[in-house]
Amino acid sequence: MKERRLKIIIAIMTFALIGLITIQLYWVANLVKLEEARFGSAVSDAISLVINRIDKQETANVVIRSAVKDNDVPLIWTSEHKTIKQNYSVGDSLFEDTEIEFLTSSDDSAIGVNISVSQNSDSSNSNVIVYSYSNGGKKKEKKVLKKKNLNKFVTKKREVFEDVIEELVTISQVANIEDRIEKEKLDTLLIQEFENAGITADFNFGILNEEKNKFVYLTEKTDPDKLLQAKFKSRLFPEDVISEPNFLIVSFPNQREYVLKSMAATLGLSLLFIILIIVVFYKTVQMLIRQKKITDIKNDLINNITHEFKTPLSTISLACEALNEPKLLADNSAVLKYSKIINDENLRIRNLVDNLLNSAALEKGEFEINKQSISLNENIKQAVQHFDLQIQKRNGSFVMNLNAENDRIIADPFHLSIIMNNIIDNAIKYNESEPHIIISTENSDNKILVEILDNGIGIKRGELKNIFDSFYRVPTGNIQNVQGSGMGLHYVKILTEANNGKVTANSTLGKGTKIKIEFDNE
Repeated sequence: MKERRLKIIIAIMTFALIGLITIQLYWVANLVKLEEARFGSAVSDAISLVINRIDKQETANVVIRSAVKDNDVPLIWTSEHKTIKQNYSVGDSLFEDTEIEFLTSSDDSAIGVNISVSQNSDSSNSNVIVYSYSNGGKKKEKKVLKKKNLNKFVTKKREVFEDVIEELVTISQVANIEDRIEKEKLDTLLIQEFENAGITADFNFGILNEEKNKFVYLTEKTDPDKLLQAKFKSRLFPEDVISEPNFLIVSFPNQREYVLKSMAATLGLSLLFIILIIVVFYKTVQMLIRQKKITDIKNDLINNITHEFKTPLSTISLACEALNEPKLLADNSAVLKYSKIINDENLRIRNLVDNLLNSAALEKGEFEINKQSISLNENIKQAVQHFDLQIQKRNGSFVMNLNAENDRIIADPFHLSIIMNNIIDNAIKYNESEPHIIISTENSDNKILVEILDNGIGIKRGELKNIFDSFYRVPTGNIQNVQGSGMGLHYVKILTEANNGKVTANSTLGKGTKIKIEFDNE
């Protein structure tokens, strides 16, 4: 994938992600506003119910006081009889007798109410007669228990109504709000109605006399100035026209926290989904970038491997053509020379193939480890001897400070040789001047530390973290100045860790690289 196309894809994905998160946050904000509106509506409805209950309670109290002033004509007649069954018989006309019969269960006796209306030329008369009767034998006997004039009853109702209206008007004009409402009763009613509405948040309230601009009631530890700013404000006794206006004000100090807490599950899921989307987006972009790098590295690797195979194959081809010359066949030294070239180049190709095959085995961990007690200092000396000729050709040098007194470790000697050879080989190859390599060993806390320092070209800080990855090479174009497979330091890391070691690298661009390896002492 081309870099420009990758950047366009990432830009589109980023724009889509930002848009998706913005929409999600917008809906969450709207959801919070809706929940706050629902909360406000529930609070307002609850306060209205409280005010109605207070108003009705006051009216009921006035009615009761007016009704019991005169016991001569009671509003309600009661009977000691226990009624378990009721039988109603109602006449067709107002002027016909209307009889209501109540049956009892103890015997055949009963209580009946008879309402009769009679008229003559002078007046009309309405009576309420309460009687009892029993079926003694075959004859029905009837006895009048109580008789009242219905006109007095109607007159009493009218008087009660007039007294109630008069007292209600007097209360609204004269009575103080403190006498009309008890603070504890108001608090109880508010708690009941809020709980019925499903609201359990803490609240403060007060009663404000608007004309005096003074709070009549105020809950403890309530700031009057903050309470005045509350949005839940309703007038008490709204039907009073003449009285001073008094307002019930309710505030919820932790309203926002309460609303958000009630939405905790919804907000939590929204936040979780946003985080998941961001994580997935990050991982996707990371994978695309990594895939792009892997593609570039593989392209470089293919080009380098092609070059690595092409060179020995060309050499072998030329050597074979030379051996086909009749004159050279007679010269045994020439035949031996070209035969040796073919053999060397063949070994070079075989080693290259083995390295590629071994890389797959190392990635899967499918390699044998033959650990034994070895001398690390001796292993380093053998590796240095292998590169003596190359160093001399480049006018370079080795400096060995093998100061570790206890250099015995448990490791695979073959793996250890590969580790040292690959590090030293890189130190020589990636050096544009005369290579000078310093190798040191020392003991520290039952461990032995190996340090290989070179004066090569160095590595950029951004690339340093990737040098132990498989097939990774610092990209400098399709064909590297120094040929290689990009597996050398990857082998070093895998084999070091397989032998219970640890490898790290530090580098300064243009000054050189330092490789540190740590093993446990035997």
